[in-house]
Amino acid sequence: MAPDTRFQLVGIAHWDSLDAWRAADDDPRFREGLRAFPDFVPAGPALIRVVAAF
Repeated sequence: MAPDTRFQLVGIAHWDSLDAWRAADDDPRFREGLRAFPDFVPAGPALIRVVAAF
Protein backbone atom coordinates (compact mmCIF):
# COMPACT_ATOMS: atom_id res chain seq x y z
CA MET A 1 0.00 0.00 0.00
CA ALA A 2 1.30 3.43 -0.88
CA PRO A 3 1.93 5.73 2.11
CA ASP A 4 -0.26 8.41 0.55
CA THR A 5 -3.29 6.11 0.20
CA ARG A 6 -6.34 8.03 1.41
CA PHE A 7 -7.85 5.21 3.48
CA GLN A 8 -5.09 3.00 4.86
CA LEU A 9 -7.35 1.50 7.50
CA VAL A 10 -11.10 1.10 7.23
CA GLY A 11 -13.37 -0.01 10.04
CA ILE A 12 -16.58 -1.69 8.95
CA ALA A 13 -19.75 -2.19 10.97
CA HIS A 14 -23.09 -3.71 10.08
CA TRP A 15 -26.12 -1.70 11.12
CA ASP A 16 -29.58 -3.21 11.49
CA SER A 17 -31.19 -0.27 9.73
CA LEU A 18 -30.56 3.18 8.32
CA ASP A 19 -32.28 4.66 11.39
CA ALA A 20 -29.89 2.77 13.70
CA TRP A 21 -26.89 4.17 11.84
CA ARG A 22 -28.33 7.69 11.92
CA ALA A 23 -28.99 7.43 15.66
CA ALA A 24 -25.39 6.37 16.28
CA ASP A 25 -24.01 9.06 13.98
CA ASP A 26 -26.06 11.71 15.80
CA ASP A 27 -25.04 10.50 19.27
CA PRO A 28 -22.71 13.02 20.95
CA ARG A 29 -20.73 10.14 22.51
CA PHE A 30 -19.94 8.85 19.03
CA ARG A 31 -18.78 12.29 17.90
CA GLU A 32 -16.67 12.65 21.04
CA GLY A 33 -15.01 9.32 20.26
CA LEU A 34 -14.07 10.58 16.81
CA ARG A 35 -12.38 13.62 18.33
CA ALA A 36 -10.19 11.28 20.40
CA PHE A 37 -8.31 10.12 17.29
CA PRO A 38 -4.92 11.76 16.69
CA ASP A 39 -4.87 14.60 14.16
CA PHE A 40 -3.05 12.46 11.60
CA VAL A 41 -5.93 9.92 11.58
CA PRO A 42 -8.80 11.26 9.48
CA ALA A 43 -12.17 9.90 10.58
CA GLY A 44 -15.07 10.16 8.19
CA PRO A 45 -18.08 8.07 9.12
CA ALA A 46 -20.09 7.22 6.05
CA LEU A 47 -22.83 4.90 4.97
CA ILE A 48 -21.84 2.73 2.04
CA ARG A 49 -23.39 -0.08 0.07
CA VAL A 50 -21.34 -3.19 -0.63
CA VAL A 51 -21.20 -3.83 -4.35
CA ALA A 52 -18.70 -6.69 -4.30
CA ALA A 53 -17.46 -9.06 -1.64
CA PHE A 54 -14.37 -11.26 -1.78
